[in-house]
Amino acid sequence: MNNARLSVQLINLDPGLKTIKLENEDFFKIATVGGSRMTAYFKGDTIYRITIWNGLSYGVSQYEYYLKNFRPFFIYETEEGYPEKDSAGSADRTMLALNFEGKYYFDNRQLIDRKIKGRKQLENETNDDQSGSGSDQELKSLLANADSYVRILQARLKKIQAQ
Repeated sequence: MNNARLSVQLINLDPGLKTIKLENEDFFKIATVGGSRMTAYFKGDTIYRITIWNGLSYGVSQYEYYLKNFRPFFIYETEEGYPEKDSAGSADRTMLALNFEGKYYFDNRQLIDRKIKGRKQLENETNDDQSGSGSDQELKSLLANADSYVRILQARLKKIQAQ
């Protein structure tokens, strides 16, 4: 895990990384309420980091995928929701509060550690580890999403480099 943390720091501090930004329709089939953005950080044809921002009716979800050889070695996921501003349950849309934070460490696509804080807004209180935050099912989805994003970005990089 210390190697993963060091690799994340080195990627975040690398001034030589270029960026590509995509909007919702460029990478999602269905638009989110508040839109979505993807940003890729790359050098040459190698993608080192992908960030996803999703505007949702109840808040914002964000994902950061850190890659080595086009495979995630660390995924950081957060979800922020609009807190209730009165007893009637209406939401205060002027601020966000952190509901969930997930940190997932991988070695060759195998989970080696996870750190979970909080619960996601739409997560049912009765969920067990089969479908809740950080579950094996959710981890498979995160990895599949990473693969999809890498394919989309590689195609975009090829187009840019061909120009």
